[in-house]
Amino acid sequence: MLGSAQAGLYMALRAFLLTLAFAAIGCELLNPSIRRLLERFGGGVLFETLEYAFSSLPGIIAGLPSGRDFARRPLAVIGEAVARAPFFLDTAVRPAVFIITGAHGGGKSELVMELARLLRAAGKRPAGICAAGLWENGVRAGFDFVDLASGKRVPLCRRGVPGASVRAGEFGFYSGGLAAGTAALSAENASGADVVFVDEIGFLELEGGGWAPALERLLSSSRPVVIVVRDYLLVRVLAQWGLHSAAILHAGKTSSAAAMEWLRCHLNPP
Repeated sequence: MLGSAQAGLYMALRAFLLTLAFAAIGCELLNPSIRRLLERFGGGVLFETLEYAFSSLPGIIAGLPSGRDFARRPLAVIGEAVARAPFFLDTAVRPAVFIITGAHGGGKSELVMELARLLRAAGKRPAGICAAGLWENGVRAGFDFVDLASGKRVPLCRRGVPGASVRAGEFGFYSGGLAAGTAALSAENASGADVVFVDEIGFLELEGGGWAPALERLLSSSRPVVIVVRDYLLVRVLAQWGLHSAAILHAGKTSSAAAMEWLRCHLNPP
């Protein structure tokens, strides 16, 4: 009996280590240098095949039944595994998602603006919104939003706006700012973009408001999406939108050049 328990523990440990190893390799495949090397030897098809295989294997293993269940009903178990295949194919074709995270005032929006500038310099078209913070006497007074496609700047929210219909903490949102932001994130405005930025996803979006509807639509599209999230909300955002495979860029730690290189790997050639 003890030997069976030890064997079971050993098998479980092997499965865990195998899953962890393949998940780690899947993450490393996002490294631009590794991607270029694989594409040079086998072309884009080889890289995409490896990326899909390594990123989906942990989920496939996690969905496998126990050995006892497989022995009792092998055909049914195989049928269930095949039925789950479309889910992993759907996961593979989802857009590349990057999350810029960091502390309050940690340079997240500055990184967004610099990435947008670098994209334009590379002949690419950024779209979406960037929240530009405003300060008064050392206190955050509010935000304007910048339409990254047109450069237009519109007041978004201010501290203590009287009669605001939408509020998040101490900030009241202007209806005109919300409407302009929604338009900047619309399917029409984002249709010709190479990358769409959403700055930022916070408490309002976690409750289904703000930019949440636009984000959900963008995540069902085929273009890269860059989302800005404060560090203390990162786990909640990852869980709510199922973004556990997203590349995480830390403002203040990830340089704009390195972030641009990650983005470049997911852009269509000009």
